[in-house]
Amino acid sequence: MAKEKKKIYLMNAPIFKRLLAFFLDLLLIDIFILSPFAEKLQSFIPQGDFLTMIEIMSSSPEFITQMITVYSIIAALILVYFAYSEYRFNATIGKMVLNLAVISSEKDKKPSFLACLARNLFFLPIFPFVLLWFIEPLFIIFTREHVRSLEIVTKTKTVEILEQGGIHE
Repeated sequence: MAKEKKKIYLMNAPIFKRLLAFFLDLLLIDIFILSPFAEKLQSFIPQGDFLTMIEIMSSSPEFITQMITVYSIIAALILVYFAYSEYRFNATIGKMVLNLAVISSEKDKKPSFLACLARNLFFLPIFPFVLLWFIEPLFIIFTREHVRSLEIVTKTKTVEILEQGGIHE
């Protein structure tokens, strides 16, 4: 009796699939993380020009504290979503939809939670991590295997999972 076996191949994930997966994840983040904070986030947008905004911020330390707290909670939730998903499932929902996965560059090793956390530090909106908003895309575009700088540091990579079916006896 013949059994169907599938061979699984892992190859470097194409840039367009990585980008599409990221946008799908951002859509989910917008719906499930940002939407609950929408009213509070709206209150942080002062009416008027730039000088009015500076005046409001400098005259109200409570305003700045609230703003930093809300943005910190949002950044932490986003970071946890990406890090936990990549650690637990080897992929975020966006990556799963497009057959992408996060694996360790080291043979036969699963990425650690710390590696998954570190590879997503660019979500923290504080210096020096905001520099990664510019560095990461440059690495993807200009490195031969199209990897991010944090993938190199954490010894992880994003791959596409390709399955090939066949009948074996």
